[in-house]
Amino acid sequence: MKLLISTYACLPNRGSDHGVGWNWTTEAHRLGHEVWALVSPAHRNAIEAACRSDAVAGVHIAVQAFAKLLTKIPDGRFYIVATANETV
Repeated sequence: MKLLISTYACLPNRGSDHGVGWNWTTEAHRLGHEVWALVSPAHRNAIEAACRSDAVAGVHIAVQAFAKLLTKIPDGRFYIVATANETV
């Protein structure tokens, strides 16, 4: 199955929200899914280094500054434009 995971807080070898984002992404990949993850650029170097390991090779990482994704429409609601600036 192809999965798109939006995990703003994502960082290998960490706990709390960052660890949860990383673990959901890597475990879905380990179970055989094709995984695309939208991540914050804040921890890009650590994510790139971890993605070079055999355990998560094949996970597609899309780096996006999420603040630029939100667009307000006239009735006051927001919607997300899901375009990535870069992929790892």
